[in-house]
Amino acid sequence: RHPSSIHPVRREPDRGAGAAGASTRIAGSVGGAVPPLPLNDPFLGRVLDSITDPLVVYDRDYRIVMANRAAVAIHQRDLHELIGRHCYEVFYRRDAVCEECHVREVFHSGEPRMREKVIRLPDGQLRHFEIRAYPVRDAEGTIVHVLEHGRDISERKTLETQVSDAWDEVNQVVTMLVPAAGLGPGRYLLEVRVEGDPSAVYSGRFRVVDGRVGWSR
Repeated sequence: RHPSSIHPVRREPDRGAGAAGASTRIAGSVGGAVPPLPLNDPFLGRVLDSITDPLVVYDRDYRIVMANRAAVAIHQRDLHELIGRHCYEVFYRRDAVCEECHVREVFHSGEPRMREKVIRLPDGQLRHFEIRAYPVRDAEGTIVHVLEHGRDISERKTLETQVSDAWDEVNQVVTMLVPAAGLGPGRYLLEVRVEGDPSAVYSGRFRVVDGRVGWSR
């Protein structure tokens, strides 16, 4: 099923808009397939644009019917380049729905979904996103849209990698020191403190069995 047209219900003047002077637009009825989104209130548009995480709403044909200012800025597109286009076409440069599409899973299951994805942005950056998708139902309880909320967790993932690498180094040091320190079989607590930052204290428990070190973080 393919919609015949998608058009904005209302266009409000852009005041203080972000990237490309864009602000939230809500698509109206889509070829009569689903009811129009009841989100043509300028106040609600300003509320959605005030959210710094990207928000996108899709219809059952995986077409974008709403995007807030953060979504427009991240994907570096004008809003008119998003509304009415398929998500897989615009965001992933594909000609068909992704194999592991969380939006499709929500339409099929009726339950929210969450997953982490590495996405290449138009400027070439690879960013790690935590994506949550929620069903949007009509008055009869039928799922007619899916709301997608993305959060850039690239910095968190980088920190997790750094912490993991640091513990690997600590493990090597402890493994070398256990024989020299004469530690016998048992459980031990190791604390690592960062000089100059009293609040930065990292701890880990390890045990020594037959001269070998095992960790439980």
